[in-house]
Amino acid sequence: MIRLKKTAQPSRSTGEGTQYREYTLTTVETAVCLLLGGACGLAVGYLFYHHYAAAALCSLFGLWVPGWRRRSRIRKRKEELKLQFKQGLHALVSSLTAGRSVENAFAAAVDDLQFLYTNPDTFILVEFRRITRKIANGETVEGALGDFGRRSGLEELRQFTEVFATCKRTGGNLAEVMRRTAQMIGEKMEVEQEIGVLLAQKRFESKILGVAPVAVIGMLYWSSPDYMEPLYGNAAGAVIMTVCLVIFAGCWWLTGRLMEMKI
Repeated sequence: MIRLKKTAQPSRSTGEGTQYREYTLTTVETAVCLLLGGACGLAVGYLFYHHYAAAALCSLFGLWVPGWRRRSRIRKRKEELKLQFKQGLHALVSSLTAGRSVENAFAAAVDDLQFLYTNPDTFILVEFRRITRKIANGETVEGALGDFGRRSGLEELRQFTEVFATCKRTGGNLAEVMRRTAQMIGEKMEVEQEIGVLLAQKRFESKILGVAPVAVIGMLYWSSPDYMEPLYGNAAGAVIMTVCLVIFAGCWWLTGRLMEMKI
């Protein structure tokens, strides 16, 4: 059987459970983000203005990088959790179809998922074990799932929890409902993956185009300094370079937003 690669450990786990909508950068991560962001801002500022004070001001860009890194880590972690939750649903459906009760299905699903995820700290394994312990301590399945859904921040998990609770109250065919829910979530994820493949090339092109203006200015400065000289050391040149820098930053931000497509 194919074993999936190990996933990163949750960055923030407390007695209340991992908050997947939050991520706390380590001291090293924060320092690296500040240094790299500040260095990039310093280099771009000096290239655009040829003035140390302006370059130092642009180096403040590094203060934005830790927040961007944190949002990126949250987004990546939620994507991992979503994929693992899909596998967890399939394991639950298999257990329920085999005639197990809902309470025992979660424990059996953990055993099945361990063949797919070798890392015991994989998100879905940790959460299913947590649900199993809560059930053993007398908490309802709906309550344990609801807590998981609130902490995950995933719309799919929240919808599944609502469907599960409704089915339990009305006495519906739980195995069939879960099977159909897993199928719907799987289809939605497949569409998202297809869109991601289509956008992957565009994202790469947008990154190249985002770096190109800075590269062109740098090439002109080093190859033909006399050509760029009128833009440095005077107010008109500073205004022109500031407008160019603002347009450049706006295009970078807008391209990033356009590449974020949700279903």
